[in-house]
Formats: sequence, C-alpha cells, structure tokens
Amino acid sequence: MQTCSNITDSDLSANPNQVLVLDTVEIHNRRPNQSVLAGILIADGDGPGLPRLVKVAFHFGWKSWVCSEEYSIQRATRYVRASLPDAIAAFEAAVGIELPDTRVIELGVGVYGSKTRLASENPFALEHGSRYQVQCKSSGVRRFVVDVCNGRTLIRFLDSQGDAEPYETYEPAVVLSAEDWRSLTRLAS
Repeated sequence: MQTCSNITDSDLSANPNQVLVLDTVEIHNRRPNQSVLAGILIADGDGPGLPRLVKVAFHFGWKSWVCSEEYSIQRATRYVRASLPDAIAAFEAAVGIELPDTRVIELGVGVYGSKTRLASENPFALEHGSRYQVQCKSSGVRRFVVDVCNGRTLIRFLDSQGDAEPYETYEPAVVLSAEDWRSLTRLAS
C-alpha cells in the first residue's frame, strides 16, 4: 500500500497490484480536491467476471462517492453509489485489503476520518499534552495544548505567556477551520 497526494489512472497503471491511497482529502462546496481516494490495478484481473481496475472515487455527475469496478473486456463499468465510508467498505470487500482511515478536511464541517466521519476520532493524531500552533487568517497565530480524556480529543488554547486556559476545552474540529489545519505545527515542549 502506498500513500500519495494525487492518484490518476496512469499512477495505477505504473503500480500494478499495489493499492494507492490519498493521505488527505480536502472538500470544498461538497466537492473533493482529488476525485480518486484509493485504487488498484489488478494485473491478472482479466478472468471471467473479475475487475481489472477498482477505485473509490467521487463521481462529479452524480455528486456522490462511488466504488467503481472497470473491466478490460467489453463490459460496462460497475458503479456503487454510497457514502464515503460505505464506498471504502465496498472497495475493501472487492479487493480484500483494508484501507487506512484517510484524513478529510471539509470546509464548514471539520476534520474527520474517511471511514468513521467522526471529528473526535483525532485524524491528525494530536498527542496528549503536546503543544501545537496554527496560522489563522483572521486572528493570527493560535497556540493550544491537547487533552485526551475518555477517548475524546480536546484542545485548550494558550495565552500569551504560554499557559493553558484552565477550564475552557474545545473539540478541534469545532474551533479550527480547514485552513487552520493546513498550517498545523507541533511546538517543542
């Protein structure tokens, strides 16, 4: 399995029998910045009824995620329209390989995992007690410390002296925008 920032049919052809998966997907106005989330070209998939190319992709005509199976013989491509987690599950069932939980940054929604769609699943692997900063367009630099409590990842913002606010905790996906997450930097303790 190989993670990459962009997946095309040419990439899949150049890497037969290897699953390619995006490391991050950004969604703006309900449209992803990359149409293919994961895919594999099965080199010996020309047998009767076997797919040659399997992908989890966004179908811009249907405005929906799909798991598609393309064949090298004269046969129509099979599309299964589904939510992103269900399209990934269909891909995993067709290929027999489990995909990692890709980070999804969706403007106006938050940050979540592609398989779970739960913002509190901590898709950026923020570590308990670690300090981070993001560059915000509206309010400049925002620094925070991470608290993991009962499986929930919460953040506490730091004041100008570097001290954490004592009682104010927030879910990261609620207070930080997609633009903020692009500038995420871990600070030295």
